[in-house]
Amino acid sequence: MLAAREIIESAQSPASARVFVVGAYDGRITFYSQQVRGLALAHALVDQQLVQEGSRVCVVGGGAAGMAVAAALALLTTANVDLIERSEQLLPLQSAARRRRLDPHIYQWPKPGSADLEAEIPILDWTSGPAAEVQRSVRKQFEALSLELDHLRILRSHEVVGSRIDGNLVRLNIHRALDVGEAPNTEDGRISEERAYDLAVLAFGFGAEPTGAVKGIQSRTYWSDTGIPERNIFGSAISRFLISGNGDGGLIDLVAAGSADFDHAGIIKLITQYSGIERLHSALLQIEESARQAQQRGERFDYLSSYDHEIGGEVETMGLLRDIERRLRPGVHLILQTRDANLLNAETSILNRLAAYLTIKACQGSSQAKFEHIHGPDLVKIATPAGATYKAELWFECNGHQFGVDEAVIRRGTDRRGIRGPFVDLLAGYEDAHRTWCDQAGESASVPSLSEKGHEAILAAARKYGIAPAPHVAARHGGRMHRQVRVQSYQGNVRWSGDITSAQAELLWSDFNHNYTIMVSDPPERVGREVAVALVRLALHSDRVDISAEAISWSNFVRQLTNSSEHMDRLKSPTLSIARTGASLRNVANMPSKNLADAINRRLNAYVLTRIHFGLEGFLERGEDDGNVVGFRAAKDLRDKMRLLWDEWRVQLEADVALLDRFLTLSLCAKDSEIYEHGARVLVGPHLVNAIIKSTAAALAVGSAWPTTTPSGGIPGNLIRKADPVASSGHVCAARLIDRQSVAVMAPSYGWSSAFVLLSEIDTPLQVAIMASHGFAELRGAQPKFTELSSAPGVLLTLDQRFRRAAEQGLTALSECLDALKVEHVSRMTSEVIERGGR
Repeated sequence: MLAAREIIESAQSPASARVFVVGAYDGRITFYSQQVRGLALAHALVDQQLVQEGSRVCVVGGGAAGMAVAAALALLTTANVDLIERSEQLLPLQSAARRRRLDPHIYQWPKPGSADLEAEIPILDWTSGPAAEVQRSVRKQFEALSLELDHLRILRSHEVVGSRIDGNLVRLNIHRALDVGEAPNTEDGRISEERAYDLAVLAFGFGAEPTGAVKGIQSRTYWSDTGIPERNIFGSAISRFLISGNGDGGLIDLVAAGSADFDHAGIIKLITQYSGIERLHSALLQIEESARQAQQRGERFDYLSSYDHEIGGEVETMGLLRDIERRLRPGVHLILQTRDANLLNAETSILNRLAAYLTIKACQGSSQAKFEHIHGPDLVKIATPAGATYKAELWFECNGHQFGVDEAVIRRGTDRRGIRGPFVDLLAGYEDAHRTWCDQAGESASVPSLSEKGHEAILAAARKYGIAPAPHVAARHGGRMHRQVRVQSYQGNVRWSGDITSAQAELLWSDFNHNYTIMVSDPPERVGREVAVALVRLALHSDRVDISAEAISWSNFVRQLTNSSEHMDRLKSPTLSIARTGASLRNVANMPSKNLADAINRRLNAYVLTRIHFGLEGFLERGEDDGNVVGFRAAKDLRDKMRLLWDEWRVQLEADVALLDRFLTLSLCAKDSEIYEHGARVLVGPHLVNAIIKSTAAALAVGSAWPTTTPSGGIPGNLIRKADPVASSGHVCAARLIDRQSVAVMAPSYGWSSAFVLLSEIDTPLQVAIMASHGFAELRGAQPKFTELSSAPGVLLTLDQRFRRAAEQGLTALSECLDALKVEHVSRMTSEVIERGGR
């Protein structure tokens, strides 16, 4: 990702430090990439303090880039921003294109995130759809934004016909439409005037396609629905088409001409969602890399041969080629004319190239269809040759070849020289400088991105001004502020993306201003059990978080960890919503499943530790126990000792992530085994933090009475007392269940492996707790003997009246109480051994 300084370097004109160019000399242009370039430049200008408060700024061009940079500058500064557009409306090119589709990220296919239907930008956001609908949505958002910002003006029907640099000013010569009562002062019936600005951003784009690129042919623009090849050609059994140009527009129209019923969205869906298409992803990306290396060496790269060799067999085997052939226009003959021998080139998207390749191979494999590639610098319209063997509406000659077609589609690019003409002085030296910069920047130049800092700054500014979110965002979330996280398997790893980073996972618990959706594209086993557990953990402990995933596999998985938990009862399963596929291009992290799970759990454990600290603070310092969370009183000398001990423990837990994870996990789980750690870890969070606070307070009390007790990172237990000749292990446990049965019933006979066990959720002696759990009727005539209750090898401690009375009396009383309990336990164990030996 480019730094702000690098973005400035890419955009600043050598002619003047006050002139910047965005998106007019770059390759691989899309509506979305132009928006991102505009937003990134606006933020960089502000970040580098190049826009002064109250200064005059002009943005020339009301397209995707111009609207984005103008809106962002107006939000981030108080500069007076003029957006200058020569047409009567903004985004004029896309206004009538209902059959052309705009997808924000599809240009990056098959990389993750390319299927995401939402642009995910902070302002002027949009979702995939017909170009005219996208235009209308973005235009209305911009116009609504301009009504909220007095320092942002839209100057429609203003054409810049000349420009010059005048010291620290940029002067524009503008011809504009007449206002009411004005008399024209130009030959074309408009008003000519000069305007001066402190800074100019040139976002005029690439201009329109020239209608006379081939003499005698009135070509139609790509963005017109009439520019799409006709569905039927005069009822002819054979339809002949010429497509001149192999850019993205040319390749799309090659596919359209070959299709019996062209549906732009349909062809995208067919290819990108075809069963088994993921098997082609690696090969397609490797071909792309090979082409890039060949280009760097100045060598020609043959895409067609590479596709044949690398994926040709696979597209036949999976049936994709057959399905494309079925969609061919009956009897279609396609001619693709290019200036050089390269049928396909690197300046187009992988998806468009693949669609064209499939169309070509389908024609070549059909008995009725035909494909021909003709290359040469000149394409000339000619009269019908004498002796022509077939009828055609139009005849052409190229490189010695004469051929006739029923329709010609000319896609030779736009009139870039014409659109740049009025800015010759401002652009002096820029083209060469920008080309050099692009060569050095590599992919960062062709695939622009907006930094998270920029995204959040623009989003915060929009909220400050009360700018409404995009319609699709508002409709989906009822106007509430919402964030998304996306998780999917990718090339053997797991990919995290979305509105926050994986290192900010705790925001799903701590951020009360947003609702969150965790979107998971794969079943639990595909993303890995560890990651799946971490995602359930995130959703379990916040009512503002839901999981969007495939229902059957995820509902069973979630139920096992929550409603059917072996360690805790009364758990409410997180909300599962209908699966929505896709990944984001923001905050991407791609790593092994265990690494991602560890990263998430580290952040969540650190958050829980902070919550424990705040939960204990009032109790340890002042004896306060709001809500009776701790559940016992402690004399001041005991609390003072507990507070000092907690300071030591907290330093240890913060420094050792494994130690903290073990301490927290076993706080809610009786079973000290890796087999059960996932089911226990998912419980550690805000919904059960009070139980952990209580167990930690109890552990601190015991640790104060039994000095040298600290958290333990080894088996068994999560505590260790180092004072005895032989260190003794301990386990502080707030679990309510063992094997889905009451811990009070199971604890006496459970095979604890620690020397002492502190059951913080039980506040009565175990005999009483068992009777309370089973009920008197169940135990009548079958009440267990005390020795049977004490068969566990370790000392079982509860927060019963004896413990609580000793803690309230002070440190010495609690020490004596615990020592006495230990002596009593040894005595009972001895008696039990003797009793059993005498049988």
